[in-house]
Amino acid sequence: MADPDEDDAEEIIYHGTSVTIANKIFAAKRFDERETFFASVKDLAFYFADRTIKKSGRTGITAILKIGLYRSDLNNWRTSRLVQSRPFDEGDAGELRGKTQLIFNGEAIRFLNAYSFKDDWQVEVR
Repeated sequence: MADPDEDDAEEIIYHGTSVTIANKIFAAKRFDERETFFASVKDLAFYFADRTIKKSGRTGITAILKIGLYRSDLNNWRTSRLVQSRPFDEGDAGELRGKTQLIFNGEAIRFLNAYSFKDDWQVEVR
């Protein structure tokens, strides 16, 4: 039997980037409607934030956006194939093995922008 509180359960996801970009997204309270990567744990999001800054060839401060949404919404988007959970494999860096990234397509981002708990969004800097 399904748990009646499951529909109200909150899921937290994290997006790692630079503090400049995180602050822009936070101020707008929306992501661009394109494929975007998230993590379900902070450490993985900070790993991607570090990697994003290094790939850009710039120096900067890493940050993550902490986003809350209903678990039932995330599950529905997964079922509809708008969000993919993709594990890392032996071709990826060792510290990624055993972890999973969440890949939101543009339509999933549109829903995230509409249905996430925007008053609870947070930027965390490391």
